[in-house]
Amino acid sequence: MNEFLVAVVVTYNSQIERLRESLLILANQCTVVVVDNSTIISSREEIRSVCERASVFYLSLGDNMGIAHVIVTGK
Repeated sequence: MNEFLVAVVVTYNSQIERLRESLLILANQCTVVVVDNSTIISSREEIRSVCERASVFYLSLGDNMGIAHVIVTGK
């Protein structure tokens, strides 16, 4: 794994199986950060669980704010 390479994956009420497969592939190659814009609570919970199993970082925005929200507000 290349620890100097980081993949940022932005999600929104994702297809869980497709996300799981993608994260497992990426996690073998680099550090992965998932920024979750999901508006459905059950979707956020599923995505967080997939991230934990794939050993990737998870950040929930709690709403569909976009990744720029994190950069601008620092939250």
